[in-house]
Amino acid sequence: MNDDCSYVGAAWNEEDRAPALLSLMREWFPAMLVAVQESADNTLKAVRSFANRPGDVILEHPHMGFGDASFPDLLARVKTGWVFVVSFDEMPSLDLLEAIAPVTAWADDHGVDSFTIPFHSTIEGDDYTNEQDSHVRLFRAELTWKPTLHNEPVGKRRAELREGYIQHDRSLDEMMRDYLSYWKVGQGNVGWTTHNRRMMHDACAAVAKAKGWDFVTSFSWWPEVEAIAFR
Repeated sequence: MNDDCSYVGAAWNEEDRAPALLSLMREWFPAMLVAVQESADNTLKAVRSFANRPGDVILEHPHMGFGDASFPDLLARVKTGWVFVVSFDEMPSLDLLEAIAPVTAWADDHGVDSFTIPFHSTIEGDDYTNEQDSHVRLFRAELTWKPTLHNEPVGKRRAELREGYIQHDRSLDEMMRDYLSYWKVGQGNVGWTTHNRRMMHDACAAVAKAKGWDFVTSFSWWPEVEAIAFR
């Protein structure tokens, strides 16, 4: 148990994934704080079945198209000194969870306020780790997370947590639907739209290389993604 660290996450249409992630999180963290953005499935019910201890917090938010929008409300309710964030389509490795308590104790003695964590990523079961190298997912609760797309907390002294990783597995269909949502949210911001366009292009091209363009172009979203990222 990581006694001075809370788990924080945001969920939307994650009924199927919630049990595996939250059952693991409740073993390792004294409190879980989860925002459920209005979902078409039983995500809220699934979260309530696990986040039901004293100290756990469930917030109900409208669907905002990306999880970052829910984090400020969640972080304002954290009672521990540290926060660990994992999305519902991700899973931390056991050695990462085992490392959190000792590295946060080390950080207290060295003025470190946040840690980047390496990611191992797959799309359609094929390795796509170069998509994301690492993100700040372990940080002091006093840091802020802006409610804008593709964000993370910014501290004064960051370190790399080298023990363990976060596994991020997605289907191409799920990824493209997410990035089409991000594309709509990010209109007007050149940095966001450039990133979203590149992610759509590179992911589809990588899957096409492994499985063929017939596989990629068979999805209903393909005409929209093609118009954004391939013309």
